[in-house]
Amino acid sequence: MFDTSRVDDFKRQGKPVVLLRERTETADIEALSKTEALVTAHGARTSHAAVVARQLGKVCLVGCHLLKIDSGGRSGSFGAVAIQEGDSITVDGTSGLIFRGEVPIKREKPKKLVAEISRWRNSNHSEVTRR
Repeated sequence: MFDTSRVDDFKRQGKPVVLLRERTETADIEALSKTEALVTAHGARTSHAAVVARQLGKVCLVGCHLLKIDSGGRSGSFGAVAIQEGDSITVDGTSGLIFRGEVPIKREKPKKLVAEISRWRNSNHSEVTRR
C-alpha cells in the first residue's frame, strides 16, 4: 500500500498490508498499527518511524533509497523493479531484504536451545527446592 487511507480496504479483504512511504508522518500511526510492515525511502534506524514501528511489533525498514513512490498512481519501484498497489512483497526485517511475491515463513523452535533452557530451568528448580 502506498496510501494509508486504503489500508482498511485491504484488511477487510483479509490481505496482509505492507505500507510503503517516502517518509512517515504522525497521521500514519493508525494505518501503521494495522499493517504487517513499513518500508520508507527516507529515515534512519532511530527515526521516529522505526522506533514507533518496533514498539508496535512491526517489521520496519527505513532509508530504502531505491524506493521511489508515485502516490498518485499508487505505484512505485525498487530500482528497476516496478510494483503496483496490491502486489505481494515480503519484507525481511532481519536481513533488510525485500522480495517480490510471498516468501513462505518457516517457524520452528531451535530444538537444541529449547533443550538447554529446559535444562537450566530444571537445574535452577532443583537448587531452589534444596535450599
